[in-house]
This record gives sequence, structure tokens and C-alpha cells, in this order.
Amino acid sequence: MEERIGKSVYFNHLFTELVKVNPESKTFSDLLDLDDPYFKQIKLEFEHRIHKLMNHPKLGHLVDQNKIDFAIIQVLEALSHRKDV
Repeated sequence: MEERIGKSVYFNHLFTELVKVNPESKTFSDLLDLDDPYFKQIKLEFEHRIHKLMNHPKLGHLVDQNKIDFAIIQVLEALSHRKDV
């Protein structure tokens, strides 16, 4: 499972939800193919966000050097979209 989904808690949670909503006729191996359109869309959005972060002139080098965690970036991004902050 780690080979297909990775160590991300978020993607493991997403995969678990995918398993819950799929019919019982699908095997675990079928689900690990990750051929679900919803999962693919979420993964693309996540990859896009990582790409934006890595290319940001003030943050990219911090990610490269493991000095900043992606979870912190998510919080900062969410706060930056709020009008009242």
C-alpha cells in the first residue's frame, strides 16, 4: 500500500474513504490501482499546490532544506485567503 499511496496521512485517509464507497465486488488490489476519478482529481490538486510551493521565490528553498513543513504552509495559505486576517 505504501508503494502505491505513499506515507501521507492525507492520502491514506482519502484511500480509506475510497474503499468505503466502492462496491464490495472490487478487490483491494483493484482499489490500489487508484483508477478513481475523485482520487485522481484530489491528487492533481495536491501536486499543483506542491508545485506552487516549490516555485515560490520566498519559500522554495525552505522546503528543499526541510526547514518548513507542508502543514504549516497549508495553514499560511488558508490564512492568506481570509479577508479578515
